[in-house]
Amino acid sequence: MKVSLNWIKEFLNTDELDAVEVAEMLTMSGTEVEKVEPVGSKFDRIIIGQIKSFTRHPNADKLSLCRVDSGDRELSIVCGADNFKEGDKVALALEGAEIGTFKIKRSKIRGEYSEGMMCSEAELGLSSESEGIMILDNKYSVGADFAGTVGLDDVVFDLEITPNRPDCLSIIGIAREISAMTGHELIIPEFDTDRKINKDRDLIIKIEDTDLCPRYSAMLFEDIPVEDSPVWLKNRLILCGIRPVDLIVDITNYVMLETGQPLHAFDRDLLSSNIIIVRKARAGEVIKTIDDSVRKLDKDALLITDEKKAVALAGIMGGKDTGINSGTRNVLLESANFNGPSIMGTSQKLGLRSEASNRFEKKIDPEMTVFAIERFNKLLTKIIGYTNKNGIYDNYKKTDRQRDLVLRTEKVEQVLGQPIAIDRISNILKSLGIKNIVKKDTLEVKVPSFRFEDLEREIDLIEEVARIYGYDNIISRPTQLS
Repeated sequence: MKVSLNWIKEFLNTDELDAVEVAEMLTMSGTEVEKVEPVGSKFDRIIIGQIKSFTRHPNADKLSLCRVDSGDRELSIVCGADNFKEGDKVALALEGAEIGTFKIKRSKIRGEYSEGMMCSEAELGLSSESEGIMILDNKYSVGADFAGTVGLDDVVFDLEITPNRPDCLSIIGIAREISAMTGHELIIPEFDTDRKINKDRDLIIKIEDTDLCPRYSAMLFEDIPVEDSPVWLKNRLILCGIRPVDLIVDITNYVMLETGQPLHAFDRDLLSSNIIIVRKARAGEVIKTIDDSVRKLDKDALLITDEKKAVALAGIMGGKDTGINSGTRNVLLESANFNGPSIMGTSQKLGLRSEASNRFEKKIDPEMTVFAIERFNKLLTKIIGYTNKNGIYDNYKKTDRQRDLVLRTEKVEQVLGQPIAIDRISNILKSLGIKNIVKKDTLEVKVPSFRFEDLEREIDLIEEVARIYGYDNIISRPTQLS
C-alpha cells in the first residue's frame, strides 16, 4: 500500500516528520516499509508559468510560438499543443529540467528558439495519456515551484500491511500508529452528528443474508455535477497508485484511501427503482463490470442488484451499466460492509482483485460506513461548494463487537522481562485508541471496533505495549534454565 507523508501529516498536530525516521519507526513497530520514494525531486526546475501571447509558427502549421511568463522574465516556447489560451497557467519546464530521460535545453525548433517546455500530464508522469498541455488553476502564483504548489513535493511510503491489521489500510490508520510512537496528537475529522438516519421510502435497502452483508449505508445526491477533479486531489491519488477518473469517482477513492472504507457511486437514474437488494447470484448469472468484462458468476458470488438486474459485484467492482458518466446528475453513494471470506472467494474465482476487495477480505470495521459518507460529503463541499442535506440510509445488523480484557502489570513484566509503569502502559494503549481504566495493578480495557479482529487476549495487549514502548528499549536478559 502506498501512502503520502504530506497526507499523513494532515492528521497529526505537527509539520515536522522526517521520512527516514518515520520509516524506521513503522518498520520497528510491525508495519514494514518496503520503499521510501521522495517524489518532489522529479520536478526540479519545473515552475508555474503563464501564457502571455502566442502566434502560429512561421515554418510549421501545427506549432505555436508562445511568450510565457516565468516570474523572472518572459520566455519563448515552441509548443505543439492547441488546448491553451492567453492567460492560462501551465507547468513550465525550464532549461536544465529533466522530463523522463530528456534534459530541457535552449534549442531551435524549425528555425525558432525554444527556451523551455510547457508540459502535459503524461510528460510529467501524472497520467498514461493526455490531450494537450496541463492547464493549471488560475489561482497559482507565476514562478512558484510546480511540485510544491500542486502537492507533489512529497515522500511516498510503500507499506506491507499484515493481514491482521485492516485498520492500517488507511491514511488515518497509519497516522494513528505514528501518533502513538511520536506523541503527536491525532486529529480525526469531525462531522455533523445531527444528520438524521432516513426512515422514508425514497430508498429501500434489502439484505437477504446479513452474515454476508452486516451493514449497507447509502446517501442520495441530486443535481451533482460530474467534472474534472482539482489537480491536488488527482495528484494524491496518483502518488498512491490510483488512476483519476472524474470528481465523483475520485472522491470515493480518496475517502477509501483515507479512511479504509470503500465507497461506490451509482448513477441513480440508471437504476430501475428505488430498491437496492444485496443477495447471492443465481448460478450462471452474468454482470458486465466497469472494466468492460462480462463475468459469469456462481451461486456463491454476492451481488448488489436493483429489481431487474445486477448492478455491482459486492465489495469488488461496480457494474458498467450503472456507473458514473459525463451525463450523471443524480448519485446513489454506497458505503457497505461485506463478509471477508465471501469477498475473497469470489475475487479468487474470478481472478479479479481491487483496492476495495483487498480491504474487505481483511475484515474492515463496519462502524466506518457512515463516517466515510460524511467524509465524502465534506470533501464535495470543500471542492465545489455542494451541500447535501439528505439523511443517510442505514441497514445495520449490529453485531457484538465489544470486547473487555484485563491487562495485569505483573503479566507485562513476566512477558517482557522488565516492569513498565502502569500509567505508561495506560497511555500507550490510549494513544492507539484503546480505552482503559487503571485499577490498582491492572487495567480494564475496552477493545475498539477497529481492532476487534486482532485484539483477543491479554497477550495481544502486551504486544501492543511492547511495540510502541520500543523493542529496542526492552533490556535483553538471558533465559533462566531450570
